[in-house]
Amino acid sequence: MNSEPSLENSINKLQRMGGVIAVIGVILGAVMAMGNSDQFFHAYLYGYIFWVCLTLGCLGMTFLHHAIRGRFGIPVIRIFEAGGSSVNLILMAILFIPILMGSSHLYPWANADLVSSTEALKYRSGFMNTGGVGLRTGIYFAMWALGSHLIHKWSLDLDASGSPQIAAYRTSLGCAGLVFYFLTCSFAFTDWVMSLEANWYSTIYGAWFITGSVLLATAFTTLLMTRWHKHEPYRSVIDMKLDFTLWRDLGNLILTMVMFWAYTSLSQFLIIWSGNIREEITFYLERNQGAWLIVGTFLICGQFFFPFLCLLSGKTKKSPGWRLSSLAIWIIIMRMVDIAWIIIPSYSKAHNVFSIPVLLAYAGSFLGIGGIWLVTFTTRLKSAPVLPAYAVLVEESLGHA
Repeated sequence: MNSEPSLENSINKLQRMGGVIAVIGVILGAVMAMGNSDQFFHAYLYGYIFWVCLTLGCLGMTFLHHAIRGRFGIPVIRIFEAGGSSVNLILMAILFIPILMGSSHLYPWANADLVSSTEALKYRSGFMNTGGVGLRTGIYFAMWALGSHLIHKWSLDLDASGSPQIAAYRTSLGCAGLVFYFLTCSFAFTDWVMSLEANWYSTIYGAWFITGSVLLATAFTTLLMTRWHKHEPYRSVIDMKLDFTLWRDLGNLILTMVMFWAYTSLSQFLIIWSGNIREEITFYLERNQGAWLIVGTFLICGQFFFPFLCLLSGKTKKSPGWRLSSLAIWIIIMRMVDIAWIIIPSYSKAHNVFSIPVLLAYAGSFLGIGGIWLVTFTTRLKSAPVLPAYAVLVEESLGHA
């Protein structure tokens, strides 16, 4: 008798862990931010952005797989679908409400005094205001949730019927979804994050955040697969048929996203540096001095050079052992640091972000939102078979392997 825990038990364990983390995070965040509204909302935004990035990264990979029907997605598509599910998207829409309520603590465009005294904010006030951002955010989440619901429904319908017509619907929605995904995410991250800076903007900002989100989702999914591939039904399909192919594909996906993240990051920096216009360099001025300069240098090494060099080696991608698993964990940590480097310096003048109480408030927000996210993610993951049954694609993948 196999003494290893089943896949269902592993998913249930992750769900229970998510519940415990959520309780700890909510309590920790509430206690640490008690009596300090600014600190609470600053910490909350950081935790929210990380987990909404993971959600949207999973949604983007869902659209990508259904558009191109690549073999890499056969074992992992249900994880991507669960992470970017309509349930998770609705959850993130609800969790955005506190950000709207506390917008005056977060965004310069929500501060009436600052708007009246800043020409750029006054010019953008017709577009950047609490009502406008709330309305647009509602539209974004409605579009994402509808697309996620339809593509997941057609994916399950294809399992049941094998209908070529449903397969065509799924592919068409995946292609159209990718276009709308890129446009809406660009607008969303402009509203949610880029507008933290009163006088700064970047035309590559959307692509920068989308790349980071997809990188995070791919690393998260890779980590789960390295933990679960010994369980049925993964064991029969992956270990016997798709072993090397799957790990190579996931490793190459991470490598591609790491390189594209470096490209968008460098492009943004070089364009702003070469322009050298006072109003356009404020973002980097705060982050290129003191402790944040050290963090930025660490990101260059840790989120590009280290994973890039590791993934150039075939050994890292040959098996789901400690190499690929550890690298996936490392990428997730780097995404946490990167999002902190982007968001937190905007508030560094409000409080000492490196003090223990402030760091605990940020940790509480991260864990609280993350624990809730894991509960909804695992609930959705258990609602459908973890491997798709549309036989044509599975057979093509096995034949290729």
